[in-house]
Amino acid sequence: MPGVPADSNVMKITQKYSGLSFAGRMVVCITLIVGLVVSTTTFVIMQERNQSQFRVIFERESQGAVSAVRQGIDFYLNMLRGLSAFHEASEEISRNEFRLFTADYLERSKGIHSVQWLPLVANDQRAQVEAQIRKQGFQDFQFTQRNKDGKLVKADVRPKYFPRIFDE
Repeated sequence: MPGVPADSNVMKITQKYSGLSFAGRMVVCITLIVGLVVSTTTFVIMQERNQSQFRVIFERESQGAVSAVRQGIDFYLNMLRGLSAFHEASEEISRNEFRLFTADYLERSKGIHSVQWLPLVANDQRAQVEAQIRKQGFQDFQFTQRNKDGKLVKADVRPKYFPRIFDE
């Protein structure tokens, strides 16, 4: 073959099969094609099988994580529902009742570090609520906010407030 060194592998293969008849060459070509088709088909089948197995394993293992997340969310939702029912069932909640009610939740919860009660207080109820809290032993209690320097100061007058009454 022109341009191909005489000792190259291509030359050797060409010389080996150059003496074959047309039928012999067809047998070699068909054998190569069949080999390629079988190899490709086997590869595709094995790839699909591996992906299917991976999908099954992933779904099985992820169900545990999904279940754990759902249980955690359900725990916190049940806690909120319990606090809401406690509030609705009580005319007035004392500091001690709030502490007793929330203690178990805080003990069992890894994700909640405090529970606070911040009731909605209209401006016309502000003075009354501040007076009630002062009667409970917090003589300096007043609605507060942070100023530009980050210091707590008396809250400005506004239509509504969410004072932190209980913090456990």
